[in-house]
Amino acid sequence: MELNHLKYFYEVAKKKSFSKAAKSLRISQPSVSKLIKNLENTQGVQLFDRQNKEVLLTPVGQSYFEKAKIIFSHLEELENINELLENELSGTLSIAASDNLCNYLLTKQISLFIERNPKIDIQLFSGTSKEIGEEILEQKYELGFCYTFLNHYSLSLKEVKKVEFKLVCSSELLEKDFQISDLKKINGIGSRLGDYEKKIPVYQFFDQLNFVPQLKIQSNSQEVQKKLVLNGQGYAFLPVHIIAEELNCNKIVSLETDLKFELPLYFVQRKGRTLSPVSTKFLDFLEKNNFLKMS
Repeated sequence: MELNHLKYFYEVAKKKSFSKAAKSLRISQPSVSKLIKNLENTQGVQLFDRQNKEVLLTPVGQSYFEKAKIIFSHLEELENINELLENELSGTLSIAASDNLCNYLLTKQISLFIERNPKIDIQLFSGTSKEIGEEILEQKYELGFCYTFLNHYSLSLKEVKKVEFKLVCSSELLEKDFQISDLKKINGIGSRLGDYEKKIPVYQFFDQLNFVPQLKIQSNSQEVQKKLVLNGQGYAFLPVHIIAEELNCNKIVSLETDLKFELPLYFVQRKGRTLSPVSTKFLDFLEKNNFLKMS
């Protein structure tokens, strides 16, 4: 017997209505009827008297209802216990991440996490992928998130998300009938070349466009890169989540192409290190909120 099927039966019996139960369960009424019929067929019993217009339980159905009431009462108690445990969770959550993640995505998730776990302290480091790796290796921080795959025998990396990037500039610099070759007339803005042992990750986007950029301005902060673009200093490849507001109000213009540009986001931790309950809980929280996919 599947617990969900029993839950659907319980809701119908409790509300004495298939339609009200369906609304409460947020599924269609035909689906509720079908699932309960499956339950009856599986168990070889008849739970509802279908001779009447009212929703009436058969004697067997009444017995099922009484037992289901106890089962779901215990489940509710377990959920309350889990909620209490979450509220009692304490300790320090230490995260090292790329600056745009700290400034935009992670701060929102951390705020929500603190609301549910007020006893937790936060340590947040913002830096380049190389710096993030060093912080994790020195065990100053427990969780890391970056865009560059770090090759080190003591680091464990896992791709957990795809992040979309767009090639953007200020509307003042965009000419009519824009062509990629027109970028030669505009300054390039990007990350510092010295921060990467190999090619800067976003350079693969330029490879796809068959264009070799000339970086006039280099900065290890994508927030700085965005402000330079806003000030009309050139073009840059930036994560969509840091420019969404500016795109919506046309302060920044996306240089559209037929290609979609995405970079993998990696979760980083030190090999052999058992994550603390706080870190494990936070990763579970992120996955439940569809921020990343750990499994």
